Amino acid sequence: MANWYSADLHFGHHRIIDFCKRPFASTAEMNAALIANFQACVAHDDDLWILGDFAFGRADDTAQFESWFHSLPGRKHLIIGTHDDEAVISLPWASTEYMAEIQNGNQSLVLYHYPRSLGTAQGEVPYGPMPNGCWS
Repeated sequence: MANWYSADLHFGHHRIIDFCKRPFASTAEMNAALIANFQACVAHDDDLWILGDFAFGRADDTAQFESWFHSLPGRKHLIIGTHDDEAVISLPWASTEYMAEIQNGNQSLVLYHYPRSLGTAQGEVPYGPMPNGCWS
């Protein structure tokens, strides 16, 4: 079993392609590539942690959200993000939280969507995506 981490998938969000300069011509292409990449890496017994903004769309489009969700392998956990409304939160996640503290081997991790720094004895440790929803 392994832990996998991702954030800001924004399934169905056509403008995220331009906002974050994603290399896709359409949301359908982006959605398919995201799913294929997860299916190539994440095993059925792995934990997949989505650190916010799973999907973007109309809250009444639950069938589409469910399709994306069930296409992803592993036990899926949601750290709730900016665009995760009730339609996303109500999917059958293994867990849904605003923040989670987990162990990954001998490392302690704090998972959340919003960018922060934690002061530690080793210095400042940045976590989370950048404010525009893109990883730097």
